[in-house]
Amino acid sequence: MIYSIAEVVAQHERLENERLQLLKSIHEQSGNAYRLENRERLKSLQHKYNQIVISQREARRGPWTDPLSILPFDIWVHIIEEIVDDRWGSSYRVIYNMILVSKQWKDAIVRIPQFWTQISIEVGFAESEVLQRITTALYLSGDQALTLDIERPIGRDLYDGCHALLAPHSARIRRITFRQTYLSSSWSGSGAISLYQILLSLLPLPNLQDLRLSDSNFTEDQWGILESMPRIRFLEGSALPLSIVKHVSLVNLETLAVSGRADELSSL
Repeated sequence: MIYSIAEVVAQHERLENERLQLLKSIHEQSGNAYRLENRERLKSLQHKYNQIVISQREARRGPWTDPLSILPFDIWVHIIEEIVDDRWGSSYRVIYNMILVSKQWKDAIVRIPQFWTQISIEVGFAESEVLQRITTALYLSGDQALTLDIERPIGRDLYDGCHALLAPHSARIRRITFRQTYLSSSWSGSGAISLYQILLSLLPLPNLQDLRLSDSNFTEDQWGILESMPRIRFLEGSALPLSIVKHVSLVNLETLAVSGRADELSSL
């Protein structure tokens, strides 16, 4: 049972008043303990007193009142957002665990779109599981902006299934992060698909603002793909050639995170 703050306070006050009244009765009864019936009554009072003290001690250490029942709903939502915010793609695990807390938490979480905006494509899982997670996230996120976290190497079979679900929502994608894993591409089916092929298949990406590449071994011509991402503001890549800023129009770019050599930097 979930109690409100007012109910918890009222219960605490009732127990404390009862404890004080019992303590007074015990002191009064102690002076008349020479008679058998008085000793039995004193023992009964002491037992009740001890039970109340135990109840108070247990109340101080929990179980705690459900924060969903006592906090303003928007504050509770903000706290959950802070907990599940994870740029590395594991937010769905946290969300799924929180659904198991109680029916009240499940009902609240499934109706808040921003909790479902991070979509992870992870290798090493059954294709059906990955596709089900994507389907669930796309439905429950409504029309909210999306974040994609994609592990590589990823097999074409797995990616084709993911792409079929994601393609109609490409305009909602705001951030894409690629991560390199040590798993063989055989975990994900046949033939690993390249990073460039993944980006090409998702075009157009008219609202993409943040792109983080695990590697960027594109040919010079392939960098032209960035022209199809007109709103990109943050671009990161371990092998990103700084020369692309000379050849690709990135009018909204604010941050270019790259490991560059001094001679490359000086030439810009």
